[in-house]
Amino acid sequence: AGSTGSAVLLYASSFPLTKLIESYQISQFHPSISGWQGILKKNWNDYQGLIQKIEEFERSGGLRVDSAAEPVVLVLYSPFSAHAVIPVSVTQAENGDFLVKAYEPDQPSGLATLVIAKDFSAISHAAGLYTGLSYIPYRSLASSISGTGTKGIADSSLYLSIDKEHGMAADDAGNGIENIEGAYEQKPIGNGNGSTFSGIRSFVLPKGNYRLSADTPEGETGAGNADSVTFYMGTTEYFAEITSTDETAALQIAENNGQGNPLSLELQSSSTTEETAAFTLVNSQGMERAIEIGCSNAAISIEGNNAIAIQAPGQETITIDGQKVALKDGKANIAFQDATVDPDGNAPGNNGTESPGNSLQPGSNNPDSSKKPAADGSDSNRPSATKPGAGSSGQNVRTVTKVKVNVKKLTLGVGETYALKASALPANAANKKLRYSASNKKITVNSKGKVTAKKTGSAKITVKSSNGKKATVQVTIKKKPTKIRLNAKTKTIRAGWNFQIKAKFPKGTASNKLTYTSSRRAVASVSSTGKVTARKKGTAIITVKTYNGKKAKMKIIVKKKK
Repeated sequence: AGSTGSAVLLYASSFPLTKLIESYQISQFHPSISGWQGILKKNWNDYQGLIQKIEEFERSGGLRVDSAAEPVVLVLYSPFSAHAVIPVSVTQAENGDFLVKAYEPDQPSGLATLVIAKDFSAISHAAGLYTGLSYIPYRSLASSISGTGTKGIADSSLYLSIDKEHGMAADDAGNGIENIEGAYEQKPIGNGNGSTFSGIRSFVLPKGNYRLSADTPEGETGAGNADSVTFYMGTTEYFAEITSTDETAALQIAENNGQGNPLSLELQSSSTTEETAAFTLVNSQGMERAIEIGCSNAAISIEGNNAIAIQAPGQETITIDGQKVALKDGKANIAFQDATVDPDGNAPGNNGTESPGNSLQPGSNNPDSSKKPAADGSDSNRPSATKPGAGSSGQNVRTVTKVKVNVKKLTLGVGETYALKASALPANAANKKLRYSASNKKITVNSKGKVTAKKTGSAKITVKSSNGKKATVQVTIKKKPTKIRLNAKTKTIRAGWNFQIKAKFPKGTASNKLTYTSSRRAVASVSSTGKVTARKKGTAIITVKTYNGKKAKMKIIVKKKK
């Protein structure tokens, strides 16, 4: 029902893009939305109309109850980009603000919360404040994207994503998306600056063979988790999430390769150290298989009859849905229909029928359809396959195999705070609760990972899962900075050029957090990392501020393009 606030309810939509890709994949802002000027202009900043539409959708019972229910796509705007989400419910907080739960492409496993001010003056998100909004009926958007009604694009597109700042997709000839006809990058929104990495890069391509890789320039680390890489792949038939502990690993994707396999995924790693990989596969009926492999070189092929062929060279066993399985010559075959594993290469089938309890059918009368998302933000309604003997709950218990943190080293000034971002892998582990602890009193860390620097010196933070897996962060604490100095007082650049601001502090002082603002963003904008983009002729002042209020300014003079 619409009141459940679950992204999976979009699963039952009669519009093909909601069937699988919009429910699970990192699908974002399609360029054709910008061509729908009439509707977007009409609904511009219509907060009350948006709330009414969400309430109507919610009262209808949602797509599970009424396949004709009309969800809307909420389009959020910042000065330089736009971002699309699908709202599923709205409530009013005690202070009068409206809380909108929405399917957020950057968080495909759960729902995001957007806040509409009670006076209908603004809408905000954890990423920041947006400058405007509009909305469009999903049916209109689906028709606009396909160009031929509500069918077309979902049948011929491949959606690929990677959680690396410099991630890139290329075809067999090495062409990037800019040289592939019909391909484009979906541009998410960050903190409103337009050039800030949101945590994921997403590409839409015509069906074919592609390589997805981190593509990090030499000498740079790039944003994103430094200890692993996660790939996402979506088609109308299948979704896959692949994580490797080798952050330099690449994923080779082949569709309709002429060998009888409609889809092939090959994880490639050149690491000489011990690595692991996890594959989560979902078919269009919502059946799910989870595969864990003790290396980062593995290949998986999915055939048209839902048979899955696994190759893990050099491995004697792998884990499938939480159960250890022996391999024969590094190979095994399974299927979406049941949980039987045949190492002899004969994938089991069921003669076109499904075993009771093996799947959750989209749009079925599920007695648990009123469940709300779990407290940890995960989607408790996400369809999953059931193993024989697993009981009526149908839950595949997976243990935490790794804890990852967004930083390994951290330098703070006394009194400064920092929010660690930690998570347990795999994403569908049974108990992902983490505990934070500090090695001494020079810092404190709370249950949510908020670090506070107390005294100069050094300390270590340990992030530990319930089954003992852990990660550590080394923290150095310095004095508060008494001043800040930039790498230039005045900088002259031409429109379209970029310039990176760098800050220096007196010896023994530090400020991890720096806030950058521009006096004239139309002339020169600045990202949250200090990257200046010259936009048009004129002069702007960039102000850089430390966590304790110390400031420095840089004058940016922008000249016309040659």
